[in-house]
Amino acid sequence: MGSRVSSRRALCIGVGSFTPSGGDGAEEPDLSPFGELDYAAGCAVGLCAALEAAGYEAELVTDPAKLSAAEVGGHVERYLAGGGVAVVHVLSHGEHTDDGGVYVVGSDAARSKRTRVEDWRIAVTDDNAAPVTLFLMDLCHAGAANRYWRPPPAGSREKAWVIAAAGADQPAYAGRLTRAATTVIAEITSGRADLAETVAAVGFDVLFKRIRRQVRQLGLDEGGHPQDPVCTPVMGAQPDLPFFPNQAMNRARRRRPPRRSSRRPRCLWIRRWMRSTSVTAPRGGAGGQTVRRGMFHRSRRAAAPPRGADGWPQRPRQPRRRRGRVGGGHRQPRGRQVRAAGGAGVRGAPAAA
Repeated sequence: MGSRVSSRRALCIGVGSFTPSGGDGAEEPDLSPFGELDYAAGCAVGLCAALEAAGYEAELVTDPAKLSAAEVGGHVERYLAGGGVAVVHVLSHGEHTDDGGVYVVGSDAARSKRTRVEDWRIAVTDDNAAPVTLFLMDLCHAGAANRYWRPPPAGSREKAWVIAAAGADQPAYAGRLTRAATTVIAEITSGRADLAETVAAVGFDVLFKRIRRQVRQLGLDEGGHPQDPVCTPVMGAQPDLPFFPNQAMNRARRRRPPRRSSRRPRCLWIRRWMRSTSVTAPRGGAGGQTVRRGMFHRSRRAAAPPRGADGWPQRPRQPRRRRGRVGGGHRQPRGRQVRAAGGAGVRGAPAAA
């Protein structure tokens, strides 16, 4: 990263080899207690590409000659200075101490006071000028970075967000957190992720749950040891974090029709109906008065009450209601029923001829 500090920057570190530094050159270097991580560089490359597609100015560091313990701390500290948004990813071995802390192991198979993950989180929290930072720590025992976490004071927001590959007493395997984060970020950026269209950015809880589900799925598919990531224990509503914009909301905005002018009616179908059913024609020839004819205007004339000679509306004459008509559905007097039937079957009535 040059002298210009980008507002959206990302750092991806993959430490794959661990060789203790020799003394004066005469003696052979000690054997490393840490095994090689052949997959570290490839996983870091994939995550770096996903972050670049998400709009970050990403830097990839996988050269063991530049990843000693002190140099790893220097790389991370550079990205924790300045405002904006930052994503810091480290894939390496993690060394858990007796007091509960976790350190990143460098390529020299050593740790440094500058590689304590908890100190990185605290540095971001205490510095008002620090960027809003997402830590992706693919280390064994990486969950120890949150052991002394406290909620931010009232009126302030959390700035350091940690997604750790495993708990403080658990190991991590095969770069699963890095691979899972790469898959989830790629789905969010491409729009394949099924997200709500009502939020502008992906919430931290949604991001962590999807990464954790992907890590568990990788463990089942590979038939290895189970692994359960942990994160910053924020409770309650999640703030609107600017790490990854919600592409679903952007698509919904593009599908939304433009706002109508205040002069247009709110129901455009009424206006279209009036145009399609109305015809302008001259009355009394080409030089006569112009009138409008059509379904809409005819319905208006039919609904208008009749007016008298004085111009005042008149009450329309109601049709006379006839009751007792045969077959009308109304009840009729007994005598009318008898006469309608011709008097047949009634005592005292003349017989039919």
